[in-house]
Amino acid sequence: MNTAATSFPKAGNGSENTALWLPGSPKMWRIACVPPLARTMLANSEFLLMLNQAPTDRAELAKLLNISDTQLSYITNAGPGRGLVKVGGSLVPFVNDFDTSTQLYKLMSTKPGEG
Repeated sequence: MNTAATSFPKAGNGSENTALWLPGSPKMWRIACVPPLARTMLANSEFLLMLNQAPTDRAELAKLLNISDTQLSYITNAGPGRGLVKVGGSLVPFVNDFDTSTQLYKLMSTKPGEG
């Protein structure tokens, strides 16, 4: 199986506290445990989408990507449809409130029981 999780070197003994990047996971990966190669890949990425982040992850992302406190507010206790996008050298906050009564929302929703 050749996935992003298996292509990064693993740190430590392979336990849950070591570095794994799981694309598509509902929870963001833990950047504090990411090996140097993956950190470099993140820092050099042209596009990153950041949603709500845990405090330790926010601190690491802020250092790695030079995110200001104002920009961090978009990934701190962020609700649905809110976050921060890194595009090239720019960090762009977004707030995407969507009318939940529309047919389009029902088609796009990933919340269990909706749609």
